[in-house]
Amino acid sequence: MGFLSGAEYFLKEGIPGNQYNYQEKVKSISIFDVAIALGGGTIAGALFYISVKSRYSMKNPGHSFSYKTNSIVNVANTEDRLVDSFVTHRIIPKPTNTNSSGGGGGRSTVHHSSGGKSHGGGGRKF
Repeated sequence: MGFLSGAEYFLKEGIPGNQYNYQEKVKSISIFDVAIALGGGTIAGALFYISVKSRYSMKNPGHSFSYKTNSIVNVANTEDRLVDSFVTHRIIPKPTNTNSSGGGGGRSTVHHSSGGKSHGGGGRKF
């Protein structure tokens, strides 16, 4: 209750006569500030450009080679031939036993391991 009565007292008294409130000014960017920022940015960018260009420019480029007029390109038809090769041709007869129940006859077998992975199956004859 003491706090509320003190607050009520100060509200009734108001602001003392020797004190005043400052009004806050809304700050904005002036044309002068924009001109200084653009000028400074342009100067800084130009200095950076000049320094990089001077570091990468060649001091004495010498004679440049005109590749379009001085180059020679010979485009000719060539034929590659395979030499020194040995190829064996065999005729593999088909089995005559049609009642065969497995193994041979061009069949492939697939085995499943205990982990569930399948093995084999790629044995094809030609």
